[in-house]
Amino acid sequence: MYRNLLCLPILGLASLVGAAAAQARTKTQTQVNENAPATITGVATRQGKDAGAAAAPKPGSTYTTIANGLIAKNHFLFNDGTDGWAAGPGYLRHGMYGADTILTMLAFPNHFTAPQFLNLVNKFIAARATGDKNSTIGGKLQAGDFPETVKQNGTAEQYCSGDDRYCHYATGDGRIAVPLALYLYWRRTRDLTPYTTNIAAIKTALAIPPRNSSNHLITIVAGQEHIPGIGFLEEMRPLGDVADANVWYAWDCKALATMATAAGDSSNAAFFNTEYKKVVAGLESVLTDPKSKMLLFANGSQMKQIDIADSTLAITPLLGSSDGELLASAHVKAISKWLNRNYASIVNSEGYVKLVNNCDAIGGIPSGGGAPYFNDGSATGYQCGYWATFGGYFAYALAQTNPRRASIYLETYRNGVLPTTEYYNQDSNTPKGDTALLTAGQSIRWASEDPCCRAAKDGVSPRH
Repeated sequence: MYRNLLCLPILGLASLVGAAAAQARTKTQTQVNENAPATITGVATRQGKDAGAAAAPKPGSTYTTIANGLIAKNHFLFNDGTDGWAAGPGYLRHGMYGADTILTMLAFPNHFTAPQFLNLVNKFIAARATGDKNSTIGGKLQAGDFPETVKQNGTAEQYCSGDDRYCHYATGDGRIAVPLALYLYWRRTRDLTPYTTNIAAIKTALAIPPRNSSNHLITIVAGQEHIPGIGFLEEMRPLGDVADANVWYAWDCKALATMATAAGDSSNAAFFNTEYKKVVAGLESVLTDPKSKMLLFANGSQMKQIDIADSTLAITPLLGSSDGELLASAHVKAISKWLNRNYASIVNSEGYVKLVNNCDAIGGIPSGGGAPYFNDGSATGYQCGYWATFGGYFAYALAQTNPRRASIYLETYRNGVLPTTEYYNQDSNTPKGDTALLTAGQSIRWASEDPCCRAAKDGVSPRH
């Protein structure tokens, strides 16, 4: 599993695909609170009874069955009785990750209640860094930075991925997730009290990552490496402006500007609208590959590679169809055409998709920062392999110029041997990592129900 944390085998599922399917990286995570329990307790009423015990979905299971099963398998209760979701049953001890949970909520918000959205907001804000330099976790962080994951007891389990032993800036999960969960809560209830209460803390956290002074994009310079986006892309070592962090920041600003306007908060509405425009302009210019029109993972000397996951996120109406995409219509079409042309080289036989087209710099950030990076996998495996987490957004992107291909893709995923596994390496069709990854089927379920890809099945023209 990403974040380089200890995975516990899920016996019921792993037995179906062999021991190799349950393997995941197990190197020591220096930022983990060593007092965390080996397993989360007090969850037998729901998650503890069947975590990993249910049979794997059969090929051809419905998208809803796959996605709902993953949500149920990964549910747990915090000590205060509120709901949380683990990234996978093997990661239950690490509590709730911001990225995995918000990706699931965005893909299928109707599955969740308003209090569940708000609980994510409250948990991550309550666990933000204090600025205490003597802290065993997050001691180098600025006060107010949000954690990557929150434990069952409501405290920060860690702020930085296991691939970042430097830990000068938190991995972006919490900063990304909180504004979007708050937006989902507001959209459901129209209650602006949590926005008013928490906007100052959110602005503080969002302002922490370093910016490129020439274009305002979130950036990384040599010797100050960190993971400004989500932990799904932790293994790559980019330099320069980074697409993932900026795509997510744009979505956050769009959501916050909408709530600020509704609250009559003209100052913050203007601020976030301006931030949004600056970041989207940067995505369109300095982080777009001139030839393919795909977003680049980064524009510096490392990982200047085509970024498949973030290109799809930037052209998906992530906040709802009425909110549109980040990029202009012509850019949407160009990205869709590239994905369709290169389909055979970026999708495996199980319907899993590459996150990036190629990896040229990978590894963990050492405690002193900068290269050389400690050994951490290969350029053809793990996050340089194939994933389903962003598969639904990939299907949406395909459908913008080739709805039939989107339909074929969705069916390929649904008929895969194990459409709940974490990832596949490029050189093997053996499932790898956690065999019931929370996010594996969520965006794909969304695509199967969205007009983009229902239209694909019906042979109707796509939206763009």
